[in-house]
Amino acid sequence: YNVNNKSWINLSDNLPPDARNGFNSLNSYAMYLKFNPRNEKIAFLGSANLHVSSDAFETTNYRWIGGYPSQGNWDENGALHPDQHTLVFSNRDTNVIYCGNDGGVKKVDYSEVKNEGNNWVQLNNGYITSQFYSVSIDKSGLTNSVVGGAQDNGSWRSIKPVSYTHLTLPTSDLV
Repeated sequence: YNVNNKSWINLSDNLPPDARNGFNSLNSYAMYLKFNPRNEKIAFLGSANLHVSSDAFETTNYRWIGGYPSQGNWDENGALHPDQHTLVFSNRDTNVIYCGNDGGVKKVDYSEVKNEGNNWVQLNNGYITSQFYSVSIDKSGLTNSVVGGAQDNGSWRSIKPVSYTHLTLPTSDLV
């Protein structure tokens, strides 16, 4: 926003391109814009990926710091899981950020993130979440089974007595 002439400035052309490691909000499922509380020029754009800009996206001078890599497969070891949902800054050091995404919660000092983005610290500590798209229950009562398809976590089946089995189906999520 330009306060001098009270008009909005369109910076859309400066956003990362819609590519594997670019900006993809997944139809607004994964999207946020956050600014460093001590430096309004440092902006974070969360989508399927996470990008940081040192000039609030006034130029195309930004860098990828997590999500889908440009090549190869996403790797849990030190990387930021794709599909960003929230970001908060540490009260002690605003270079330290905490990100919530489909993989849980991770933190990093973003000033130290290299191009491959592999220095994120996992904070889940055994905390596991799943978002189920669909669930089906055996209504006959013969098997007492429940089957569900979870976002990014495949399909799962529970049979009484309680046991859980990961199912390998043609698609990663049962919908």
